[in-house]
Amino acid sequence: MAASSPTRRAKVKAPDVDSVVDAGFVFDTDAPVSTDEQARVPLFTVGGKTYTMPAETSAAEAIRLLRDIRRHGNALAAEMLLTRFVGDEGVDALLSSKGFDADRWNKVTGAASAHVFGSLEQDPKAAA
Repeated sequence: MAASSPTRRAKVKAPDVDSVVDAGFVFDTDAPVSTDEQARVPLFTVGGKTYTMPAETSAAEAIRLLRDIRRHGNALAAEMLLTRFVGDEGVDALLSSKGFDADRWNKVTGAASAHVFGSLEQDPKAAA
């Protein structure tokens, strides 16, 4: 049996933005949201650490999400998107956060998905 090769994930650099829009959820802390990364927006905070997503995404990211939904189903596609945004560390932090439940998962993955699908409406290349 041939050894499988590791999955490679492309890194997508988000464009610079003038300000951070707070779209984050804070679950178990009153920690302030960091504004150090101007090209990212907060998605959720666990244990005082804020996990972010790109402030803007491309139509390509939305199409990638649609493809993942078709290939793997909604649940796995949502997990894949969240992992692209916050990495394994962020997903693990969310899963192990105090009071974690399906509602929390759905809020976070729903917000990330809605953010990505918004790029289809905003990306002028998508309309061409």
